[in-house]
Parts: sequence; C-alpha cells; structure tokens
Amino acid sequence: MESDFELDIQEETYHKLTNTDSANLESSLTLKEISLTLKTMKNDRSLGSSGFTVNFFKVFCKDISGFVLRAINYYLENRKLSITQKQGIIICIPKESKSKL
Repeated sequence: MESDFELDIQEETYHKLTNTDSANLESSLTLKEISLTLKTMKNDRSLGSSGFTVNFFKVFCKDISGFVLRAINYYLENRKLSITQKQGIIICIPKESKSKL
C-alpha cells in the first residue's frame, strides 16, 4: 500500500527546460543578476565562509562588484576555484599602491 507522501510525489508535474532556458542557466552571471539578487537578500546574513554580511556587499557593491563577478564567473567557467580562492584570500577593496587587475 502506498503512503499519501508517495502518491503526492507521483502526482507532481515536472517541466523540462527548453534548450534556451538550459543555455541561459549555463551562461556567465551578469552584474544585473547579482544586483537584483543582492537587493532581495536579508541584511545581517553572511553569504559564505568569508564572514562578510549582505550589508557589506550592499554598501560596497559599486566598488567590488566587478571583482566578485569575475571570481564567480571564473569558477562557473572553469569548475574550479582560483588559487587565491582556494587559499581563502580575497582582497575586496583595491589599494592605491596595487594593480587593480
């Protein structure tokens, strides 16, 4: 005899992604996507092991968004973290004396 839970699962309808939808999910992120997502997130939450809160990213978004975007897209394109990401070293605010590249 099947349980109510098993019946619920069997009755679920699953939608298959179109090729266009699939390609969009596999593409690089954009600054617009990151900005829209950041706006919907609750303050005082940490996004990961860095300890930086959503508030931090909202305040410094204009200054660091390019760096964060490149780091995320590097991972998405290569399916591996960069050396500095592996070491857990992230320089968020560029220093005047250091190359911004």
